[in-house]
Amino acid sequence: MKIMYAALRTALPKIKCIKYALAKNQTKDDLEENLKAILPHQFGDHSCCAARFCGFKRNPSEKYIHRSLPYKAALKNDQLRQHLHPIFDQVSARAAQYVDLGSSQQCEHANKEVTMRIPKSLHYGNSDALDFRVHATAAFINEGRGYISKVNEKAGLSPGKFTKKYAAKQLKHRLQAEERSKLPSTKRRIQLKQERNNTQCAFQALEGDTYQSEIGLKDEVDIVQIPDPVPRGVFKPITLSSGSPSLVVFDLETTDLSKFI
Repeated sequence: MKIMYAALRTALPKIKCIKYALAKNQTKDDLEENLKAILPHQFGDHSCCAARFCGFKRNPSEKYIHRSLPYKAALKNDQLRQHLHPIFDQVSARAAQYVDLGSSQQCEHANKEVTMRIPKSLHYGNSDALDFRVHATAAFINEGRGYISKVNEKAGLSPGKFTKKYAAKQLKHRLQAEERSKLPSTKRRIQLKQERNNTQCAFQALEGDTYQSEIGLKDEVDIVQIPDPVPRGVFKPITLSSGSPSLVVFDLETTDLSKFI
């Protein structure tokens, strides 16, 4: 049982095919079809896979390697597969809800720019400057720093010689960064970084404590027994003694869905 839980804990975070399916499929039927093929794919069954996602379908003559799984080989535990089926059935059943999903990276970038102009250490909630600062952030994200000169001209002021020169310089840097992000070398570096992270996580799960950092400084290291799975938290309802419940706000601080898959 411990081996099954260890394999489950190792396999689930590494199934990056979910990321591909959510990013590439634009229709409910295609997304549902590819989500149903994820689990058989991890166990070496490629009958339901699409060629654009599955390397085995593109090159059947070559030996396919699962880079994100332990030992880079397909899973073979039938009991584990039976336990995973209900989980992935629930995921594929909600394909219609996942079609419109997207990355929140742009939203996080906008939040960062807003906090630079509206720091949390100062209270702008009751000030009229809050709206102006938010509008300035939106103008900066959409048009760059050139919006300052346009505002000055509309107000009857000088656009500023050095202001326009600095805005043009920053706009040039932004365009160059966008072009660099589209280069194949940049995409390849990102792909290699993801593969290194997957390999490191697989080694950590396989070798346990022996693969942790500063392991030589510890006195007792368990290299024989597989650690137990993390128990699920027990949550109980909270009963208020008096008064009405207060409003609770959660700040998730998330970036994109791929980090949780």
